[in-house]
Amino acid sequence: MDIKLQKAPRQMNVELLRVVCMMMVLALHANFYPFGMPNKQECFHAALPSFTRCWIEMMTIVAVDVFVMISGWFGLNARRRSYTSFIFTALFFSIGSAVFFAATGYVTFDKGLVLDALQLSKCLWFVKAYLMLLILSPILNAFVAHTDRRTFATTLIGFFVFQTVFNFFGDGGQQFFSDGYSPLSFIGLYLLARYAPTCSSTLPAARSWARCSFSATAGTSCHF
Repeated sequence: MDIKLQKAPRQMNVELLRVVCMMMVLALHANFYPFGMPNKQECFHAALPSFTRCWIEMMTIVAVDVFVMISGWFGLNARRRSYTSFIFTALFFSIGSAVFFAATGYVTFDKGLVLDALQLSKCLWFVKAYLMLLILSPILNAFVAHTDRRTFATTLIGFFVFQTVFNFFGDGGQQFFSDGYSPLSFIGLYLLARYAPTCSSTLPAARSWARCSFSATAGTSCHF
């Protein structure tokens, strides 16, 4: 029997969660990225600040995963407007930031800066990964709509077992999972969120969403 999924209506609590995730991303990039991970000397001489920084990192590292799962919960609609809006927003901020920092002398205007501004370098991985997820979303949505629940569950279990074995216990999947920072990992999270409403027709949507979010949060926290 095919699974019939309807696009979930907008929910203010989940929209608020999206805003919280944005704030978490800001906190994440203001923590370890500029100062680095606390070393042994810092942990010994400044235990409380070091613990606080590690705690903030642990709590905020799940922001991107939850954001992707919100996209899966509502379902991505790959229309022309979706592409143009996402690409315009990404390029507007990356090019604007590059022009500002080059004009103020903070960075040197060179080929690397141009590639960064145009999203053609290794920097800003999220933009490329999410864009690939958006491109593949019609295929993923078709899979969700036309597969039975057992096959769906088996696929998800196989995916996350494979990811755990080859990217958590070893580095055999590092080249295509990249510790979760990749389109392939986004696909797994997207499908997990799409599967949540089909777990049981008797469960309220909030409980399904909570169970789905807990699974992703626990998995990511264990990884780090």
